[in-house]
Amino acid sequence: MYIRQKLLIEFFILTPLIIIIDIFTGFHKWSLNYAVSFLSLALNIAMLLIAVIDRKYFNEYVSYIISSSFISMLMISLPLFNFYYLSSLLAFSFAIIVILTMIILFNADFISSLKKIFHL
Repeated sequence: MYIRQKLLIEFFILTPLIIIIDIFTGFHKWSLNYAVSFLSLALNIAMLLIAVIDRKYFNEYVSYIISSSFISMLMISLPLFNFYYLSSLLAFSFAIIVILTMIILFNADFISSLKKIFHL
């Protein structure tokens, strides 16, 4: 199993675990206010660093970069449910920055990989 798969699996295991811990400690909303947003932000940073460091296999990382960015973009919906907006906004804006960075650094590879993924 590759590190990119492990990171996504860990995100999807840690997110409910953090929420459950918050619920059992009185539900002070720290999990949804801060932890989940910063966890998605860390996922995005890790995926970006792995893609930049391991450029040889960039085409294999594109789907993971897109999925981690989409997860971070979903964090912008948390303020709709009366949760703290700044951490959600930070995760959302960094997801946009990651996508733009991929377009700027790896334009041809990124676009061709997107075409392969979405069958365009």
